[in-house]
Amino acid sequence: GPEEGAARAPLEPSRIEGRADLFVLYDRAAQKVHLVRDCYGIRPLFYLRKDGRLYAASELKAFLELDGFDDSLDLGGIYDYFSLAYIPGEATPYRQVRELQGGRRLEV
Repeated sequence: GPEEGAARAPLEPSRIEGRADLFVLYDRAAQKVHLVRDCYGIRPLFYLRKDGRLYAASELKAFLELDGFDDSLDLGGIYDYFSLAYIPGEATPYRQVRELQGGRRLEV
């Protein structure tokens, strides 16, 4: 393992080897959570921040199971879906839920 006190390389999605579609890492030392999505964005990664917590899932329907989930629609996202056949950027059909783009990392 790495020597104690050794500098750690920054976490970058481009440095991940093998099959790693998406994952969540917790850095105890920094007390931070990292959501990471593969550089090609093959599998979606959705997230929601609510009441000081972070929720993540690869399918939107997972959020429907959360107690108190506000399923208000993002009308811009709905418009894009019906106009373009997809929703660009971080928007989703739900106002509270965002999508992490391919090759990106979210630190919370």
